[in-house]
Amino acid sequence: MNIVLFDSNELDAGGIVSVRGRRAAYLSEVQGAEPGGILRVGEIGSKMGQAELLEVSSEEAVLKVLSLDEHSPETHTNLIIALPRPQMLKRILQNAATMGVNRIMFIRSARVIKSYFATPVLAEESIREHLLLGLEQGVSTKLPVVSVHDRFRPFVEDELPALSADSTVSLLAHTNASSDISELGLVEGLDSDSQITLGIGPEGGWQAHEVEAFENAGFLCCGLGARVLRVETAVVSLLGQIELLRKLQ
Repeated sequence: MNIVLFDSNELDAGGIVSVRGRRAAYLSEVQGAEPGGILRVGEIGSKMGQAELLEVSSEEAVLKVLSLDEHSPETHTNLIIALPRPQMLKRILQNAATMGVNRIMFIRSARVIKSYFATPVLAEESIREHLLLGLEQGVSTKLPVVSVHDRFRPFVEDELPALSADSTVSLLAHTNASSDISELGLVEGLDSDSQITLGIGPEGGWQAHEVEAFENAGFLCCGLGARVLRVETAVVSLLGQIELLRKLQ
């Protein structure tokens, strides 16, 4: 945990924050934090700063906020992901939040097993917990917006065109793509503020009609190299490559 995150309702008028449960246990048992130490803190959805640790135990940690004047890094990347297996879903939520994603849309595709949509991992509180774990790792306060779409056709017809139109670049990762990202000539057209939408398919890949639907909405197909990646690995690889392209402008 590289930053202690708290909700606005956990901060009192005197600048005191009391955190309990997992956060307190981590500070006490893993980090070995002691009273008097200065920790990095952030209000979820707002700014970051520093706080002095006043009291700490495995049940509760009390902090005095000293400053909240740092802006969280901006996020300009959207992810569309064919809903993966529940255990993989947890890691994807955390990794996406760590790497700075603005919006995550989990969708149905032909190779997604219907029962995945019934997983408790998709419960609002579960999603939030995994996103917070990712933000704590990546030192950010901005929770990605997560939505779930259990029908492919309504999503691609009603939402995909607007997403693509609002994006500087829209990319679809596809194992049969003829070009990798590095071969698409994207460097000159991207900067740190460019809105980018990325689509990543299921373990078995997109079907032909699904690729066609994305292409009709303005998406460019791209490969991620010669190796076939797991979905969670593809997410990290694609986000990393996009971050590099932003910096090469």
